[in-house]
Amino acid sequence: MGTFILLCLVGVLTTFTHLYNPIGFPPGPSNDESIYMRRSMHVLTGQGPQEGSLYDHPYFSQIFLAGALGVIGYPKSSYPSLGSLQSVETLYLVPRVLLGILAIIDTFLIYKISGNLYGKQVALIASILFAAMPLTWLIRRVWLEPIQLPFILSSILFATYIKINDKTNENKNNKLNLAVLFSGVFLGLAILTKIPAITMIPLVAFLIYTGRNNLKRLLLLFIPVILIPLIWPAYAIYNGQFDFWLSGVLWQTHRGIHTFFSSLIYDFSIDPLLIALGISGAVFAALKRDFFLLFWFVPFLMFLYLIGFVSYWHVVPLLPAFCIAAARLLEFLSNVASRKRTYQKLIMSIVITAVGMFGLINTILLVIPINHNSAYFEAAAFIIKYLRSNNSSDITVISNPFYSWIPQSILNLNPIYVDYYNGDISVKTHKVLLIVDPALIYILKNHEAANLIQKNFNLYTANRIANFVGSPNRHDQVSIYLYESNPNGKAN
Repeated sequence: MGTFILLCLVGVLTTFTHLYNPIGFPPGPSNDESIYMRRSMHVLTGQGPQEGSLYDHPYFSQIFLAGALGVIGYPKSSYPSLGSLQSVETLYLVPRVLLGILAIIDTFLIYKISGNLYGKQVALIASILFAAMPLTWLIRRVWLEPIQLPFILSSILFATYIKINDKTNENKNNKLNLAVLFSGVFLGLAILTKIPAITMIPLVAFLIYTGRNNLKRLLLLFIPVILIPLIWPAYAIYNGQFDFWLSGVLWQTHRGIHTFFSSLIYDFSIDPLLIALGISGAVFAALKRDFFLLFWFVPFLMFLYLIGFVSYWHVVPLLPAFCIAAARLLEFLSNVASRKRTYQKLIMSIVITAVGMFGLINTILLVIPINHNSAYFEAAAFIIKYLRSNNSSDITVISNPFYSWIPQSILNLNPIYVDYYNGDISVKTHKVLLIVDPALIYILKNHEAANLIQKNFNLYTANRIANFVGSPNRHDQVSIYLYESNPNGKAN
């Protein structure tokens, strides 16, 4: 009971600190987060799981989000009044609460998995590391990996149940077969959320194969693991868009220059302690021939190394493995430090307290001061007011999806929306709203969209109609420009 209360307190506290910073760290809007919310609203309003012709990821994330948000009456329950700053903040806060609940569930799943395989001491250390360390802010954002993670962990947990009970209980075949089926279903749903979850198949298969009746159970495992993800291409074929599906899958691995090592360096800059402990724990697992952790690390790391685009959030499925490996290493070092059991417990208590306090303090420092994000919310509220007050059908909005998904998907305002990273920006309306923030400036420095925007705007006059600054360093400045067609045909 004491452990349960401790984990609850740590999980709730870290989740609360992240919820209080509704966009996230680093400060600034996430276009991916906004796109996933837009797609969830697409499902919630009965328009189906596929939005447009881009097949970049499977469907389960938006289906899951739409179902969970629909149960609580979202978005109407959030009072999305037009132009209200509080409403914009609440519309982001509600799904963040859902992700915070999933993060707490993840913590208990890690506790159960590591407890089944390594004992309560390792389980407690691993779960506190996962709950408190700064890098775990990644699982408090509305991304695919945080939605996917509890399904991966649930699949692994059922597989560990099979590994533990198969050799000690001979009259549990039906229950064990059911556990295999559940493990396969959860893993299939994880793959239907994002394809890299296929790298967890060797780990789950290893846990199941080590028991009796292993071949039959492996076959039972692979039935849902294969059939559930096939829903994605089957849906594309049904809609006559298999070519779009194939090109979308190929595009995913050729859309950027980020590498696995550069992303790992960035994660290290956020949380050097957890990354260092995790890597050291992985080396320790290799020395100890811990196949459970090796089957978790190696396939996923090989996948990240081989694909052409890796960003800092792609390590999320490895975070539990980092925490469990680090916990095993810390337990080993405490046992080496003293042979007396009393001293070992004292050392471990000190280690757990120190790591937990370090993680909590650094997590809180990461998400304050909260005014770093005020400019983005104020700009989003201004856009809603402007589109409501003007003839929005004659306006093109070019912006990060953060500023457009609420008026587009929730308030049903009808200008032409263009995400700023689109390769084809053709403007046909008399007015254009361009929302310039640090993310747009970065994109325009590294993307052909800069030339396309300049080409389109040669026949427009420009005026800055709003400017928002959230913090004294002005790094989060958001400017809104109104471009109106120029009858003289000259740039201004």
